[in-house]
Amino acid sequence: MALTSETEKQLLVRLRDGDRQAFDQLYHAYAGRISAKLLHLLKSRDAAQDILQDTFIKVWEVRATIDPELSFVSFLYKIATNLASNAFRKEFRESRMRTGVQHSSTEGYSHVEEQLFRKEAQELLKQALDQLPPRQRQVFVMHKLEGKSYKEIGEELGITDSAINLHIQRAGKKLEAIIRSGKGLIIFLPLAFLLI
Repeated sequence: MALTSETEKQLLVRLRDGDRQAFDQLYHAYAGRISAKLLHLLKSRDAAQDILQDTFIKVWEVRATIDPELSFVSFLYKIATNLASNAFRKEFRESRMRTGVQHSSTEGYSHVEEQLFRKEAQELLKQALDQLPPRQRQVFVMHKLEGKSYKEIGEELGITDSAINLHIQRAGKKLEAIIRSGKGLIIFLPLAFLLI
């Protein structure tokens, strides 16, 4: 079910106050979208469902800090991306341990390394965005990073939905090519949600 901006804000205010029904409505409104993106990213229905559940558990845990004025779908994508990235890194480490190739440098994986990983991913995205044509970059950032709808972007920039869609598709393809050519999958994973 699609929510209007005003309905979403009202539900988020209720969620912040611990309203379980509001949480359920938000779950039903967004679970399908998040699940589809996770499935596309992870290629495993079970893994996608696990991370989807973890995403909404996290939403419930941090509900008191949610700002109803900010894009909820962007908030969900951020949580889901972080959880998927963590799961991927965990699987990667476990896989290396199973094959006996575990190096001492990965044994001490720490919070500092996590921050460096995220910083590198953010820098990679910034560099890739800088290579896009200005209008394409603007539309992509408004939709994928700021969470604005096609309608909001169209009103702000005076362009049609089809033009917006074309900008987003072209930007996504260019960004994927740029990012994949520069770094391996581990750095690419946190950015993958933006490209699908």
